[in-house]
Amino acid sequence: MPPRFFTRKYFLAGGNTGDTEYARSKGMELDSRLRTALDLANPNEGETILDIGCGRGEIVLHCGLRGALSIGVDYAPTAIAITRETIEERTVLEKTFICRADAKALPFKSAIFDRIFLLDVIEHLNPHELEACMDEVSRVVAPMGRVIIHTDNSWYMLFFDRIARSLSYLRYGERVIDSYEFMHVNYQSPSSLRRLLKKKGFECDVWVTRPSSVDEFFRQVRIDVLIHMKSIIRIIMNLIVRTPLFMMLSPTIWSVARRR
Repeated sequence: MPPRFFTRKYFLAGGNTGDTEYARSKGMELDSRLRTALDLANPNEGETILDIGCGRGEIVLHCGLRGALSIGVDYAPTAIAITRETIEERTVLEKTFICRADAKALPFKSAIFDRIFLLDVIEHLNPHELEACMDEVSRVVAPMGRVIIHTDNSWYMLFFDRIARSLSYLRYGERVIDSYEFMHVNYQSPSSLRRLLKKKGFECDVWVTRPSSVDEFFRQVRIDVLIHMKSIIRIIMNLIVRTPLFMMLSPTIWSVARRR
């Protein structure tokens, strides 16, 4: 996607995960997605961190607060500007660096990063761009380093998302429209993401988050019409989230990858 599509509205008021928390705290308060990413990475003082597609800069900020050398890159000028706003006047300026860069050609030496974040980036890269990006990630990650990935689940998008939108149409007489859907050009399934990482020389854990209940699932997908389902349908869905079918009910995929 051309960087002009990634506007301030997209990052701050586009319905993106974490925008409410960012508006309240300018990056100090994290949503559950970013808290999970930090827990998986567990950055420590003295380590070197790279956040590819740094967006609003929360990860850059919090890795710096933990004492790591934290570097954020993005190819959208707006993201770089917002990230600078996030870290300015904070105590982490000497620990944080920001630069505009292309994920397909990272301006860094090889094997220098202990942790690399790729959070909600993959779905915006065409297949050939993703291949080049993962080649670069494989090049710059340290031998014992970890790559933390979060992306959309194609199984959910292909199946349940369409069903949910149809239910919304039946109830409200209008379709749920994602204004930024055209920017998502490369959805992954758990199996396709695993194949890609192994192809690029990584050992990896790949999983989707099992909803703890139907109510939790409703909160994840943020489609209000589902809240009004009758009891019998709620019972059926409660059974589904306890079976492998839940992999089609989770909107997103997580992975932790390590160099072989």
